[in-house]
Amino acid sequence: MKEAFTYMFKDEKFWQKAFMYFIVIFCVNVLTFYSTSIPKTQTVSILVLTLLSHLIMLISLGYAFSCIKYLMRKPEEIVLPSVDLWPNFISGLKYIAGAFLLILAVSVVYVPILLTKLPILNLLFVVLLFAVFGGLYLAFICLFSEKEMITNYFRFPSVLKIVKDNIGKYIGGLAIYIVLGVIIGLINAVIIFGVTLLIKTPLVSSIVAGLFVAAVLTYFVYVSSYIKANSVDITKLD
Repeated sequence: MKEAFTYMFKDEKFWQKAFMYFIVIFCVNVLTFYSTSIPKTQTVSILVLTLLSHLIMLISLGYAFSCIKYLMRKPEEIVLPSVDLWPNFISGLKYIAGAFLLILAVSVVYVPILLTKLPILNLLFVVLLFAVFGGLYLAFICLFSEKEMITNYFRFPSVLKIVKDNIGKYIGGLAIYIVLGVIIGLINAVIIFGVTLLIKTPLVSSIVAGLFVAAVLTYFVYVSSYIKANSVDITKLD
């Protein structure tokens, strides 16, 4: 998995592609940070900024899926996909729509349990839910990246088969992804805290923090895409 940290530099046009993704993430960060720093009384402004940040975020999600799909094919020569705004946006939208439908399906099961008013039963269900979907996360992401179909969220037999056929490297990839995710989260938290502490002007601090966090997340999207793609064997996807 150490290749995950260097493979992207084999692409001669990596910096141009990474810069385009950086711009997308930077816009998301600035809009998000600024919306949380302005007075809560500016409800309309907060709603507009939040909506814009989420719409642009769909592009970043879609681009990540295109990278995972490309890397799952185990290319001999690394030529990473470029940011393609509309196709990436549609991919991200499909992902969110699928996630919403899955949450809706889970809610149908959870409501009767909630109505029992038994705390232990509710707790067990939530823990089981997080354990199952947390453990199957990489398989879901890889399956969605390959087909980009909303129905992939409900292909549990295929997801379980992917995990079973790749159990060793899957567990290793999931563990590495979780550890890196925690590290990246801590780095970004330190950046945001430090910038907001030093710069009191909301817009300026949002821009500065957005720049640093975007740089970290841009590198992370390529690293995490490699980890996800190499946690499964594409030939096992049916």
